[in-house]
Amino acid sequence: MKAIILAAGQSVHLDGYHQLLVRDPKTENTILDGYIDIFGEKNITVIVGFRAIEIISKYPNLNYIYNKDWAVTNNSGSLGLIDNAEPGYVLSSDFFISLDLIDHMEQEGGNIILTAQREARGSNAVNCSHDNGKVNDIYRGRVKKLDDPESLGIFKIKTSELMSNWIKNCRNNPIGYVAENIRLDQGDEIKNMDIGTEFFFEINSVNDYINFLSERLKRG
Repeated sequence: MKAIILAAGQSVHLDGYHQLLVRDPKTENTILDGYIDIFGEKNITVIVGFRAIEIISKYPNLNYIYNKDWAVTNNSGSLGLIDNAEPGYVLSSDFFISLDLIDHMEQEGGNIILTAQREARGSNAVNCSHDNGKVNDIYRGRVKKLDDPESLGIFKIKTSELMSNWIKNCRNNPIGYVAENIRLDQGDEIKNMDIGTEFFFEINSVNDYINFLSERLKRG
């Protein structure tokens, strides 16, 4: 399975510590170690920017693309640098996940946006409206309907056409979020899959990491 990891951001809320290098206290693996275990070194392309050399020097066997405009673009600017529209997964750099989650997404079939029902959301949260699991609107900001889930930043793309259109849209709008650049009027159907009880921890801030440590150490 091919995977594109969007990892050019500055990690402002982690004191500038690169998210891919955050460690699980139970396994001692970094977030990037976890991605490698799931997808394999040869199948991963990492879009780097902030502190790029730190990542590249520690993981020299991965494929890299450097986003020189990382400070003035969003993650769309990173995905827009991809020149190969091969289907696969697109992930942000801040998730502890398991192979079981990816296997579940594979079993679901089709194109998928991973989502969750969250009561507390930031003002820039990207949300999805759907009809029986088929996504019909992707938007940022205030929730339009109470049952609209939030996009979590993990995507499975099964067709080259959808991947190609998505990359082109990101090039045209590099300061937006990648999810916003998935156009639902370009032919491909996309489903949302709720995270459910799968192993998933998002590390965007120091408090996120403290809560993660507490949860992992509590389980023993």
